[in-house]
Amino acid sequence: LWIGGQVTAANIVLKLIAPSLVCLLLPLIWFSFTFRGTIQRPEEEVRSRKGRTGVPAGTQRLVLGLGL
Repeated sequence: LWIGGQVTAANIVLKLIAPSLVCLLLPLIWFSFTFRGTIQRPEEEVRSRKGRTGVPAGTQRLVLGLGL
């Protein structure tokens, strides 16, 4: 279809990309005006570096080494 000229780049942009952008931007604009306000962050607890995660160091290395 591409070689035969039945599918063109302009047609793809008009039929697929433009509606996708509209479907993305309209809700973003709507929610940006709907959810205005301030966010109050909770106070963070100060923790020591040791014991920060419940995962043993050997397991952390294994997962990192396997790429998971």
